[in-house]
Amino acid sequence: MTLSDYLKREGLTLDVFGQRTQLSAATISRLCRGINMPDWTTVHVIHEATAGEVTANDWMIKPATDAGTSEESAA
Repeated sequence: MTLSDYLKREGLTLDVFGQRTQLSAATISRLCRGINMPDWTTVHVIHEATAGEVTANDWMIKPATDAGTSEESAA
């Protein structure tokens, strides 16, 4: 689950979540928008603050897929 999805589902503002995690609202905003990636300490803090719902794997960048490319044409 993304941090943004978690905040929306829980009805949490950036300020409230920031107080829980001791991160600034600006930092949380940048994380939610994908502008910044968290370091391992921040990943852990967010994981704990979300009761394990936002995991380290949720920060992995998903590879883009090109609908016009098939495996056969790549060979």
